[in-house]
Amino acid sequence: MYFSRPGVEPAPWHYDPNHNVTIQIVGEKDWHYSPGNPHTIGGSRGLLDAPLNFLDQSTVIPNTGPLGCSQYSLRPGSVLYIPPGHWHSVLPVKGECVSVNLRVANILHAKWISEVLFATLAMTARSQTMQMMVRPCDFDGAGESMTQQADLAVQELHAALHRCRPPRCFPFQNAYSDGLRLGATLGYLEAEGFLTDWTPSKTCTVGVNPLLSILPKRRDANAMVIDLRSISSLTGSEYMRFSLHCGAALYDAVQTLARHGKATVDELSQRGTLVHGCKDQPLKKRRKDEKLPYELVLLLRVLLHGNVLFLNEDG
Repeated sequence: MYFSRPGVEPAPWHYDPNHNVTIQIVGEKDWHYSPGNPHTIGGSRGLLDAPLNFLDQSTVIPNTGPLGCSQYSLRPGSVLYIPPGHWHSVLPVKGECVSVNLRVANILHAKWISEVLFATLAMTARSQTMQMMVRPCDFDGAGESMTQQADLAVQELHAALHRCRPPRCFPFQNAYSDGLRLGATLGYLEAEGFLTDWTPSKTCTVGVNPLLSILPKRRDANAMVIDLRSISSLTGSEYMRFSLHCGAALYDAVQTLARHGKATVDELSQRGTLVHGCKDQPLKKRRKDEKLPYELVLLLRVLLHGNVLFLNEDG
């Protein structure tokens, strides 16, 4: 939310890395706009900011003159969308101004692939006896260990992209959410259709997305919360922070995934007897011919759809 009044300095020309939707609530503002490139890097950039690197330095600077840009007059009720990487400057022109800005993240393929490669190579480096870091031998060209890492990146990229899919945005319930974390019950997600059509077999292996953490927390004898989180170790970007509320009978199965990172569906089905439904959305009764606990199957279908888990049918 932004508060301003006429007579202040205009917001200088800049672009943001996100999709921006501005809603004018009170007062009037003039927006000056010039097209840019949505393939932005880093955060916001001002027109006069020093470049961070040559890629940043090669950014095309727009014509900001009165005839070289578009101008929009926003009054109460006006809505304006600015794509990521597009230049704009804002000036309050009438009355006490209040506006609300809604931002939606813009994740480039290049950024996500970098996240996946970093996670894959970092996990591989843990098992190496050789120090996998830049050393003097690398200043004249890639040394042996760096070359090995580059070769591994080429070999593992497609498989890593299968394991590390971008997490989806989960539907949420206000009663289980606050300003910092969203949440919902397993039954609510089922009612919203947030699950795969996949029917599991006992031999299937599911694994945890390496870019996410999954942590079970007991509430009481009947309830638990699964803490789902994805914060990049490379960029610090936050991709997920969600609380999934479900029956406590799932605790051992989720704990197995949290400890080992993967398990067969059969192994998970042996971890506890699943009899409790969700408080606000009772789960369907288990069918007599069903071989796997219904609540476990439902949880796996939700987490697979959300890309918290990945499926490896070959085990």
